[in-house]
Amino acid sequence: MKNISPIISIKDNKSLDGTILSLVSNGSRSTHEIFEELSKTNKVTKQGFYKALRKLKKDGVVVIHNKNVSLNIVWLKYVSDYVAIVQHYYLGNESSGSFVNLKDGERIRYNFKNAIDTDNFWNHALFQILEITSAKSNFVAYGPHVWFFLVRVEDEKALMRNVIGRRRKYLVTAGANTLGDKEAVKYFDNNKGQYKMLSRPLFEDNRYYLNIVGDYLIEVWLDKNSAKLIDDWYRRESVDNNNVNDLRKIIEQRGRIKMVISRNSRKAEKLSKKLLKDFVV
Repeated sequence: MKNISPIISIKDNKSLDGTILSLVSNGSRSTHEIFEELSKTNKVTKQGFYKALRKLKKDGVVVIHNKNVSLNIVWLKYVSDYVAIVQHYYLGNESSGSFVNLKDGERIRYNFKNAIDTDNFWNHALFQILEITSAKSNFVAYGPHVWFFLVRVEDEKALMRNVIGRRRKYLVTAGANTLGDKEAVKYFDNNKGQYKMLSRPLFEDNRYYLNIVGDYLIEVWLDKNSAKLIDDWYRRESVDNNNVNDLRKIIEQRGRIKMVISRNSRKAEKLSKKLLKDFVV
């Protein structure tokens, strides 16, 4: 696809290009609206803004009509095809097929070699599932520890904003209440975003993480050694930048990780009831 630029991350809010793409990711917006929104959080001149916009248009990433900016559907198709190809070569034949087309009772298994790659695909899957499920379906999650809020903060905040922006609730349960687990409390408003810490894990397997949206489930089993090291880290009596870096190194290390995305209305309902006992929904 000769005239289409390489993939630009819509999550990359550190770059002006990435921020513009984020602002039009939910639909067309006027150049005036985009610049006003950018001005609230970024030091950007009109000259710099329009220069970035012209480059995005030239690269085929956006289209501009009557001063309204939209993502280029052709570019989006390119991104979709690119992801499918990379998924095939990096995740193997077990990942063939699309989870968005699953019928009730069907599932797809994925294998990963580290938790960062897992989390990247995990968020990718969640964003797609949020697109195709009813707005009445809240986001329900469980993890032995919610380390995402310590080492993947921006990605997790973006997911939370996406869920809440769709008028759903973001409901998370941690299987422990250590000082590290308590670090996540500050990100929740106890209304649209609710967080519960348990005195003991809900599931015996300390590798097991679960997300439920409607009748879709994402189940993840971390590497056994990594899960043990994460547990050991959370038993520490303090949390600071140095030992958070230690946690990040644990998360980044290589290991065998399994993910299963399934569509199972009965299982989703059963596990949701188990997790939602103390939440206000």
